[in-house]
Amino acid sequence: MRILINFRHRSGWSIHCLAPDCKTLVSPWLTVQEDETLLRVLAASGATPAELDEIANDMMQRGRGSTFIGLSETGRRSSGSSEQYGGLRR
Repeated sequence: MRILINFRHRSGWSIHCLAPDCKTLVSPWLTVQEDETLLRVLAASGATPAELDEIANDMMQRGRGSTFIGLSETGRRSSGSSEQYGGLRR
């Protein structure tokens, strides 16, 4: 299963996850204050170093973005099944 992790800066970083249809909410909204905390959450979710570099760029330039993460039945990332969506343009 793939999930889309969205993030945006609004009084801290707001994060939520969507189903593959990009409409169905599959997690509550979470808020973290620090950039590094958001990057650690995404790394723990399975984002690769290259994806983290793109995400950090989106955070700095756009203040928002998203990435797909593939999950196995155990809830951990499936190898080789993520793609970077990049930031959403304003």
